[in-house]
Amino acid sequence: MSANINVNPPLQDSPNLALLGHDLRAVLAEVRSELRLLKSLEMPAPCATAVDRCRAAGDALARLIDQSVLVCLGQASPELVGPAPVNTADFLSDLEKRWTSNAAASGHRFRLIVAGQIPATLTIDRTAIERILGNLIGNAIFHTPPCAVTATIKISDDLLLLSVEDEGPGFPDAHLAALSESFEIPPESRRDGGGFGLQAVKMLVAALGGRPHVRNKSAGGAEVSVCLPLGPQDHLAADAAPVLPPPPDLTRLRLFLADDS
Repeated sequence: MSANINVNPPLQDSPNLALLGHDLRAVLAEVRSELRLLKSLEMPAPCATAVDRCRAAGDALARLIDQSVLVCLGQASPELVGPAPVNTADFLSDLEKRWTSNAAASGHRFRLIVAGQIPATLTIDRTAIERILGNLIGNAIFHTPPCAVTATIKISDDLLLLSVEDEGPGFPDAHLAALSESFEIPPESRRDGGGFGLQAVKMLVAALGGRPHVRNKSAGGAEVSVCLPLGPQDHLAADAAPVLPPPPDLTRLRLFLADDS
């Protein structure tokens, strides 16, 4: 006996999806607001660290929600949001806070290294970069016994270089050969749901016009590095002042502001 299955229309055809995205953002905004309030209170250092981690993760989740809604509406791709100016110090601080305590929860030690000089502002697709690093760091923590996990960020000429390395047992030879060729773990070696992180990295790196590289270090452990192209606007001097257009003339204009949260 066959069953009748009702197939919903494509999400991008639903006029209510934008409203759902609005409500998701509103709820997340409440959470982020409470985290900011907690941060202003006196609390033990471990609690403050946990709040910082949750805030950084909440900010990343907000960006993913925005992208997901746009993808479902047919207004964006699942790979990229698009480059935009990013405050480098804030980006690096959020990355370090999020993964330092995340690694410590499983007995790992996370370290973020910035090699060389990086401008105060980078024009990058922050969501895509965070997804790449998040998958690589998460894999390094999940697939190794407690050890040091290091992420390195460097700019060389017109390239953004990212690498994540650990002090674990390294990739099995069979995996390493497949990863070097196609950046995928052999299907027969994947756990249930395994391999999705590397597939996401492969998709994102390709969309950004870059290339990944995998190796086992001679001293032990594994390293995954990613090379991404950067535009020349990313190499402005750190102290260069932005050139802003003249402000508009708002004489005799009236403004009504409403907050629906």
